[in-house]
Amino acid sequence: MEKTNLQAKYEAQYAQARGNLLAMLLLTLVNVGLMIAEAEVSFLFSAIFPQVVINYGWYLDAWLGGSTYTLIAYGISLMSIVLFALCYFLSKKHRGWMTTALVLFILDCIVLVYWIYLGFMIEDVLDILFHLWILFYLIMGVRAAARLKNMPTPKATQQEQAKQNPEVQETVLPGNKPESEKQQPKTEQVEEQQETIIEQQTIELERQPDFGPQPPMGPQPIDGEDKKE
Repeated sequence: MEKTNLQAKYEAQYAQARGNLLAMLLLTLVNVGLMIAEAEVSFLFSAIFPQVVINYGWYLDAWLGGSTYTLIAYGISLMSIVLFALCYFLSKKHRGWMTTALVLFILDCIVLVYWIYLGFMIEDVLDILFHLWILFYLIMGVRAAARLKNMPTPKATQQEQAKQNPEVQETVLPGNKPESEKQQPKTEQVEEQQETIIEQQTIELERQPDFGPQPPMGPQPIDGEDKKE
């Protein structure tokens, strides 16, 4: 019962981590879209790297002219969002992808620190708090995934119980038979096969039709020839 409660607890923590990852992913996508549309509105609770890349693309094109760096920045920003999306969808069945999401978000936190270093504003405090929030849940999700991986399966639990209590090993482990019911010696098998063959031959002989006494085979002597002799 205790193991079942722990498993349910870790699964709930892992689900919370995935839920926060999805919220961050969607809000990041919305913020990038608002930036491209040149809207003056943005939301918190999102990754900072895709937005910083776009800002640098705009800056380089404004300085050097053209739109090459802007397009490159859009591609890099979209690629980073796709990576987070892959982490979310693949982490449902493969919990190792939660670790990948944590690594990517740690890199995003490093970019946030660099961005604040360039010019701190009071609004950056909220970005720091929300990054710490996402970081906490991602770490919790990785920890829960590791605990779930190390938890014994029901079959392994039955084997451990059987080792601890050898008297009930035959009832705990399926397919475990007593020694007397295991494979018989080869000599007994050979005798049984011979008896089976003899019984089959006897049955075949009994099934053969009986046509009564048969006349002698070959030509029969004539009475006159017997007398001459």
